[in-house]
Amino acid sequence: MTHTTICGTDLHILKGDVPTCEPGRALGHEGVGIVESIGDGVSTLQPGDRVLISCITSCGRCDYCKQGMYPQCRDGGWILGHRIDGTQAEAVRIPHADRA
Repeated sequence: MTHTTICGTDLHILKGDVPTCEPGRALGHEGVGIVESIGDGVSTLQPGDRVLISCITSCGRCDYCKQGMYPQCRDGGWILGHRIDGTQAEAVRIPHADRA
């Protein structure tokens, strides 16, 4: 991560307004960074690439993604800083990185 910011959603989580977010979760769901490493399923990125990290991740395969309704993705959506650790960290894992 090279840049990230706090937004209103992060403040709502800290206030306790998002009970589905577990205590201790690294917040943040937007950012800018440099790819350090890639997983086996990633083919469009290389270590060293500069990336803009979206607040929404999408699998690109489910019925919602096929309709362009990415926030409703069955295996993505708003997960960073909500269901998995987010961008308010030194490093972050991005699911569906090829689609990001």
